[in-house]
Amino acid sequence: MEGERVFVSAFKRCGIMLAMVCSTAVILSLVLKLPYLYTVTGFAVWAFVGQLMTIDDDVAGGWNNPDGGMPFPWAELGIKAAVLLGLLGVVFLMPAFRTYGT
Repeated sequence: MEGERVFVSAFKRCGIMLAMVCSTAVILSLVLKLPYLYTVTGFAVWAFVGQLMTIDDDVAGGWNNPDGGMPFPWAELGIKAAVLLGLLGVVFLMPAFRTYGT
């Protein structure tokens, strides 16, 4: 039962973040004529760099893991890196997507 509650909480958190990124992309597109892809890529860079900057907090003995009981979040870091690399691939390899939202 507890695992299901954690899954629902993580799912809600991801849904809220996705809604925030999408609404920000639409607002920036309407106000500044900034393409959706650039806004989404900016958020992905922010998430990945933020994880890298606070990586020392997640190791054993760090701020978020003082007793060393939690494993290092390799999966979370890998997912953020994969999303960022995928978006950068779309930016550089598919120039037609750069104009959506302008």
